[in-house]
Amino acid sequence: MISSDYVLELCNVFHTGQVEPSSCMQRVVGSIKTGVILKDVSLTIHSGEVLAVLGSKGSGKKALLDVISRRVQGPTRGQILLNNQSMTLSLFQQRCGYVTHKCDLIPGLTVEQTLFYTPTKISTYLKRSKVKQVMADLALSQVANRCTEYLTQSEYRRLMIGIQLKLLIDARNI
Repeated sequence: MISSDYVLELCNVFHTGQVEPSSCMQRVVGSIKTGVILKDVSLTIHSGEVLAVLGSKGSGKKALLDVISRRVQGPTRGQILLNNQSMTLSLFQQRCGYVTHKCDLIPGLTVEQTLFYTPTKISTYLKRSKVKQVMADLALSQVANRCTEYLTQSEYRRLMIGIQLKLLIDARNI
């Protein structure tokens, strides 16, 4: 569906942020503990490769993804490049997708409505066509009219992937 040759490079990435959960009082008083979360991370990933990020709880797995996707709070140093271009939030949103563990969906919408709801400037006809394509590709057609609250875990995960695919497809058609 979406194919291109991409190279993602991280060069000497450091990130500092919150190192332990903070209480409401700590946030009010300003005593949140911070520290180095990522230290000198370098890697190169080519399109088509499968990469697993492994580590114990609190080792920085989510922080790494948040830094790459530019969804992070706190200072970050080093270079993050996509095809030799500096990774910006805009570039990430145009070329990449990030499926989080849990996402808040609008209650009462069906799978098809959730995919269709993505705000874009493409025609209604083209949007409907792309929604049908994504649902077929992810085996969601049979649950198209089911409210998202009643999806199985597997269906929910596929819908989350579908939302990101739809955003990427729409971004390329604008």
